Amino acid sequence: MACSIRIKASAAGTLSRLARPDRLRLIAAIDGLAARPDAGALLKGNRHGLRRIRAGSYRFIYEVLDREVVGLVVCKGRSDAISG
Repeated sequence: MACSIRIKASAAGTLSRLARPDRLRLIAAIDGLAARPDAGALLKGNRHGLRRIRAGSYRFIYEVLDREVVGLVVCKGRSDAISG
């Protein structure tokens, strides 16, 4: 199932501020989600239904809605440390 990818403005802003090597590594991982949106690990607790992928020390938190991957957050470190 091929999906389109949409990234929230706040996550895109964070992504654009990363160092180039980190940004390119994360973009490559995000692009791979178009072909395999279920590739990310499922999150638990109050983030039930969300998924995450890791590229280096950065995490990309996203959800899959129909045939669209919606990127919510780019963060460094552990995904359970995100507020929200």
